[in-house]
Amino acid sequence: MPSGPPGPTYRTLDQVEPRIPLSEAPVAITNAGSYYLTQNLSNFVAIAANNVTLDLMGFSIHSPFGSAITMGFPQTNIVIRNGFLSAANGSGIGFNLSSIGANGLIEDVIVQGVSQYGISVKDGFTVRRCQISQAGDVGIRVEGNSVVEDNQITGCAIGLQGKGLGARFARNLVFGNEDNYLFVAGDQINLLLSEIPEALDWPCSATFAGTLSVDSPGTTGILVNADQVTIDLAGHSLVGPGQNVNNRSIGIYQLSDRRGLTVKNGTIVGWRGFQDYGIRALGEGVLFENLIAVSNYWGFLGGDRVVDCVAAYNINTGMIVSEGTVEGCSAVHNGFDGIAGSYGLVRGCNAIGNGHDGISLSRGSVIDCLVTSNGVHGVSGSQALVRNVLANYNGGNGIDVFSDAQISSCMAHENGASGFAIGNTGVRIEDSHARDNQTGFSAASSNNLFIGNTTSGNATNWSLAAGNVGLVVSAVPTGPVVGDSGGASPGSTNPFANFTF
Repeated sequence: MPSGPPGPTYRTLDQVEPRIPLSEAPVAITNAGSYYLTQNLSNFVAIAANNVTLDLMGFSIHSPFGSAITMGFPQTNIVIRNGFLSAANGSGIGFNLSSIGANGLIEDVIVQGVSQYGISVKDGFTVRRCQISQAGDVGIRVEGNSVVEDNQITGCAIGLQGKGLGARFARNLVFGNEDNYLFVAGDQINLLLSEIPEALDWPCSATFAGTLSVDSPGTTGILVNADQVTIDLAGHSLVGPGQNVNNRSIGIYQLSDRRGLTVKNGTIVGWRGFQDYGIRALGEGVLFENLIAVSNYWGFLGGDRVVDCVAAYNINTGMIVSEGTVEGCSAVHNGFDGIAGSYGLVRGCNAIGNGHDGISLSRGSVIDCLVTSNGVHGVSGSQALVRNVLANYNGGNGIDVFSDAQISSCMAHENGASGFAIGNTGVRIEDSHARDNQTGFSAASSNNLFIGNTTSGNATNWSLAAGNVGLVVSAVPTGPVVGDSGGASPGSTNPFANFTF
């Protein structure tokens, strides 16, 4: 038996849809609550209360005489979502009077054809997944610590603007505006680059949305005019205008008084005009990582650290790095030097088939490298340390140093001139081997030291001027050796002797 009379088995309309419908405009929302549109509106909606959510439900608001959605006094906890806005004489959303720390959200809104701002808010808003086009002033404009992410902005006077300190911008697709960006120092800026040319005038991170290209000669692709900038090509290419004669084009150009630039993960190609650069960065604290510079006039100029990069088929030199480290890189078939510089370290690199020298470095170190088939020398330099380098099939000398250098544990094979060549004085060569070169070891001047080197099969094994230091011994061959012992001394027991065999 029921314990009492049955209760209602249905829900009230307020229980089914607790939100408040809006079907007429203009209208001012003066009470907190959740509101939704039931149809398109042809005039504005004013937010005049805190704690308001307005769901456009896919409908539109068109205002002929002001902003489509406006705010007359500072309000907090405002949410706008899911619809279309236009305003012939105003903004899509004009919240210029929103409160400090407003805690607002605008999402999934399309704004098109407004005379002022697409969306304008002050402090404390998040604007996300919105599409803004054809705004007469700024597509999205924020102040303070608002967050702007995952929006698309095109066809505006200014695409994206941060005004005031502390705003955060991420993954916005901004293109086809008269000026894409206008920020101030202090904003946290993560750009999604979708067109060039572009100037980065603020500390920021910029990631390529796809391959970006410049068609007009004399144009810089990306100008870096700020400290602490990171450019991530994200596997894409930065493409120049190709060959030109009179107009200089540069793929990425950092002004020399700037510092803290990182460029990584992509290809710079086609900056081929006379004196064009794929990248020119002469500021401090520059890192190039996982880049390919191919078919430019110059490949890379600058870089305190160049890691895992390739310079190939550039008209002039592939990499020019001073006072920096080049590590794990390849320079292949460049028209002049493969890698060039001074006061630096080149380690674990390959220089192959370049028109002049493979690696040309003064007052620095070349360690653990392969230099082969270059037009002139494999390695050239002065006041340098060269260690554990294989130099073969180069047109000139395998390793060529002028003075005040140390060469150790290297091999030079089948080079067109000397395996190892010294132009002046103060060089120490030890524990190195020359094989099948025109000359094995040559020294044009005195006061150089040779210790523990070997040479064989060269047209001339040794060509040393008077006054050098080193015992050269013609090694004594042995008979067959089978088993655990045999053979004979190679011709000297001097631990510093050099041997020809």
